[in-house]
Order: sequence, then structure tokens, then C-alpha cells
Amino acid sequence: MEQIAMEKTLFPSQDYAGFLKQLDGLCDKKYRDFHTSLLNSSLPVMGIRMPLLRKLAKAIAKGDGTAFLQCVGKNTYEERALYGLVLLECRLGYGEFLPYSEKYIHELIENWALCDLFCSGLRHYRKLNRQDFFEKIGTYLQEKNPWVQRAAIVSMMTLYLEEPFLQTVLERVDSVTETMYYVQMAQAWLLAEAVAKQPEVTLAYFRKNCHLDAFTRKKTVQKCKESFRIPPETQLLVRQLLLDTEP
Repeated sequence: MEQIAMEKTLFPSQDYAGFLKQLDGLCDKKYRDFHTSLLNSSLPVMGIRMPLLRKLAKAIAKGDGTAFLQCVGKNTYEERALYGLVLLECRLGYGEFLPYSEKYIHELIENWALCDLFCSGLRHYRKLNRQDFFEKIGTYLQEKNPWVQRAAIVSMMTLYLEEPFLQTVLERVDSVTETMYYVQMAQAWLLAEAVAKQPEVTLAYFRKNCHLDAFTRKKTVQKCKESFRIPPETQLLVRQLLLDTEP
């Protein structure tokens, strides 16, 4: 890995085949089989563990990260993951970041892991125009692609579970009607995080404005129960509000 991190072929515009050969040298076949079973993806999986991908992304970003973003392929899970990880490591200004982010969210995400590694990683991105990005990801919830919707939900969970955004976040999540499993689980995940971080506002939403379907309510209760940051009495109240009053 140290050898790969120093080689100029990390910037593969001139020798992308050589770069892929280097990636192949990092593969773990047992991990590939395990990870493939988790992803529920149509993409080929090479089997490179995430710590190695993150280390590789840091090395690439220290060189010419934007050159890499312009030429990296999208044929495997790892190539797409590297796009997202390198973009996060580049720490671009918002105007430069947004087109790359748009491409990743709309063209490259096709499983939960590609969504979450990028959208959860946004907490480390210091140069976002938070208000503009909040408005931008709000439009994603109107799109038909469920992975774009999940990206919006996970991004809101990562960046916006605080005032002045919180109430709008809850309203947006409440308005989602997509029944794809991974979208509904993202809704439940966000709401459990909101209970942990902002219990008063979130519980008030459950009492008065909640229109979630039965499955998402049940999964929200489950996520709250699994959280060590939510006291048992609050977990019980969430259960009462969501399961005892479901439509």
C-alpha cells in the first residue's frame, strides 16, 4: 500500500489500466464475497477493504485529486467509492465541489454503501454553502431515483439536525412517499438521530405532524431502541407516539 501511495500512476489519465492493476493487487477475495452479499448491488466488487480505500483516496487527493475525478471509471464498486472519497478529501470550494457532487449523487450511487460513505462524510467538508446545499438537496426528494432520495435524507441527517434547519428537515422527511426499503430505512435512521440530538422538537413532530407509514414508524422505533444515546423512557415515548397512534 505504501508503494502504491507514492506512485504517479495514482493519477491514471495516462495509464488507467495500470491503475486498475494496482487496485487488483489490494483485493481480498474473502472480503469481496462478504461485502458483495451485503451490498445488494449489480456492480462488480473487487474486494478492497474500506480503510485501504480511504488511505488510497487521501494519497490521490494530495496529488491532483480533480484530475483523478475527471478520469476515474465507474465500472466497479471500488472505482465509484474512490470518486466519492477523493471528492471529500479534496476539500474544494463549494462552486467547484457541487458539479462533482451532483455527478456522484445522480450517476454513481446505486447501493446504500456508496450513498452513505459520501453523504455521511460531508460532516468533514468545511467549505459547503450550507443554505444553498440545503435547498439543493431538498429538490432531490422530488426525483424518482430512490438513491437520490436516500442521498438527500442521509445528507440532511449529517448536516442539518439543528436550527434553523431542523423543522424543515422533519417536514421533508414526513413528505417522502417512496416505499423502497433503503429510503424508508434512511428516514428511520434520520428520525432516530433527531430524537437523540433534538428530542423536544422531534417528539413534538411525532405528536402533531407525523404522517409516516406503518413500516417507517416501526423502523424508527427500532432505530431508537438500538441507540445508546436515547434514554429508555424516551424510547418508550417514541414507541407510544408512533405505534399506538399510527394511522
